[in-house]
Amino acid sequence: MAEVDNLNFIGKNNDFIMDIMLYNQRTYSYNELEIFFDLSHKYYDVDDNGYFFDCGCNILTSAIYALSKKRNLKAVAFEPIKETFKFARINCILNNMEDRTTLINTALSNINTPLLMECSEGDYRRSSVVFSGEGLSNIDSYESVNAVTLDDWCETTNFDVDKINYIWIDVEGYEGYLIDGAINILKKKKIPLYLEFVSDFLKKTGSYDLLIKNLSELYSYFIVVTHSSNEKTFDYELKPISELNNLGDSCDCNLFMVP
Repeated sequence: MAEVDNLNFIGKNNDFIMDIMLYNQRTYSYNELEIFFDLSHKYYDVDDNGYFFDCGCNILTSAIYALSKKRNLKAVAFEPIKETFKFARINCILNNMEDRTTLINTALSNINTPLLMECSEGDYRRSSVVFSGEGLSNIDSYESVNAVTLDDWCETTNFDVDKINYIWIDVEGYEGYLIDGAINILKKKKIPLYLEFVSDFLKKTGSYDLLIKNLSELYSYFIVVTHSSNEKTFDYELKPISELNNLGDSCDCNLFMVP
């Protein structure tokens, strides 16, 4: 168990995320979340009485930390891998977040059909959708998972899109398909969006061009959040959306999107 930031998390003994939290004595991605909230309030008309959408929630560290910092916020969290989802549920209970969190055991895509995912034992971050028999990491096992578009999920559950205040995405190169399946929501409301952008992963999944296309239609600017030692850093430079395709083939960063 990791006890950090007055929160409690459990996972497998060999889970990379748990190791990082125990080493740093902080919640995984805590600094990114603080950057995300700061930028959201700077560039969007947003309050904290709505929902934090965690897309690819893993063992739920991001959503739990977000709710601990924003007491009026609730969360909807999506995680397709069954074992990872189990730990997300346990961590939700451990931190008394059941009343504020809706957990969904499904993948988010641009199609409503099952997907084959590879499961990397001990490093839940690297569980990813398989394309043409080629995975993104060392393959330990495969799992068929349900998938739905975020647009359809909101429509079928009658979820009020106006209540979505933040969208956090980390889906190991599948970001382009996820955004494509949420295009109606993102056109309807300007929502702070933070996503992982790893060129190699995006290109292996065939998601790169689709992501660039949709983000270019939805946003005018972006801010790059990059690694610096064990921290995440960013500058306040607003880069025009036309530069998104110039980040490079080996880019490994996160993006905050600005309308």
